[in-house]
Amino acid sequence: MNSDDRTPSERIQDTAQTGMFVMMAMMAICCIAVLALVALIPLLGWPVGVVTAAAVGAAMMYAHMKFMNHGAHH
Repeated sequence: MNSDDRTPSERIQDTAQTGMFVMMAMMAICCIAVLALVALIPLLGWPVGVVTAAAVGAAMMYAHMKFMNHGAHH
């Protein structure tokens, strides 16, 4: 089927499914990053681990705001 042959509702459904997959993948990456961070803090030592945790947390919040196309939650 040519993409031009699809109805508008079929195109919307494909876009929604792609968006849901991307959101699921990003949530999985964030979850794994948080788990790895919690596991690494004791290995790095508390001063370095806390700074690393703060930096990674800030990076994840920034990425969330950019990818979700909004600022802070209201």
